[in-house]
Amino acid sequence: MRRALIMLSALCVPAIAGAQGAARQGGDVIGTWKIRVVSNTRGKPALQAMAAKIDQVLNVLRSEPFLAQPRGFTVLANVDVHQSAPNKMVAGAVEAFLIRHETNDDGTIDTSGRGEGEGFGLTMNNIGCMFGEKTDWSDADGSFYSAVTPTTMHGLPMYGDNSCIVITKRTAPPTVPVTRERAMRAMIHQLDGTPAISTELQRELAQMSPSDRAAPAIVNMQAYTNAIVDGKVSGALFANGDGPTAVRLVAANPAFYDRTRLNDVQVLIIAFDCGGTRESPWCAQYPGVFDKIRDGLDWSALAALVR
Repeated sequence: MRRALIMLSALCVPAIAGAQGAARQGGDVIGTWKIRVVSNTRGKPALQAMAAKIDQVLNVLRSEPFLAQPRGFTVLANVDVHQSAPNKMVAGAVEAFLIRHETNDDGTIDTSGRGEGEGFGLTMNNIGCMFGEKTDWSDADGSFYSAVTPTTMHGLPMYGDNSCIVITKRTAPPTVPVTRERAMRAMIHQLDGTPAISTELQRELAQMSPSDRAAPAIVNMQAYTNAIVDGKVSGALFANGDGPTAVRLVAANPAFYDRTRLNDVQVLIIAFDCGGTRESPWCAQYPGVFDKIRDGLDWSALAALVR
């Protein structure tokens, strides 16, 4: 995935345009860090406090052996802190891009960090990447997602391929199951322009027992797709277990955060653009670099910043 060099504070996985060709790369010169704060914290104590915690995170990042002396790269780090509303968690993000040094026409090395590169992102109090893939369904309380089971990396839950590695002391799950009743109501709302289907769904909802209404919604996507194509419901929309066409629906857990501690770092997530099993022409410019950074990080020091 390639994007322009911008701050993407709402996302867990930042990325920018791919590196320049190897023929012009600038060799073994050790680069520096260039840090840019893209948010205004003046007169905002809560944001200033989070910015101070990000400084601690940057200290941990810059102590990683490769990042401490980024040979052949300049590290450009964008820092953002924000709070969407007074009753919302204060969130922070660091997006670090490894900009390859380039050889100028006169043979000098350009270490300005004005080129292109890949990188990694670290977010605080933003758990969106833990939700799974967003579906077409939602209600007044939020969107529905397809449940994802994390793997592990350095003993921590990981929700992607070398991305969404989660540090938290919260015991509440990030998502909760969507009930069949809640899913059915969302489907009825989505299909209100197709009366034949929405009417049938309303009839099925009315016939549901209390236990069926409360059961987890595992949608039979084949049956749902057939209903859309055929204009009528001809099969069971909910499965009783997982299967090749079954999607287990979840939604964000409103009780995940401790809302009495809006300014604490309650979850810290790191995601790498490259590494793991991912392959692309852009990641090929960084052979083994991001795995090396991941394995060289002081995860205990990062965990110590989480409350």
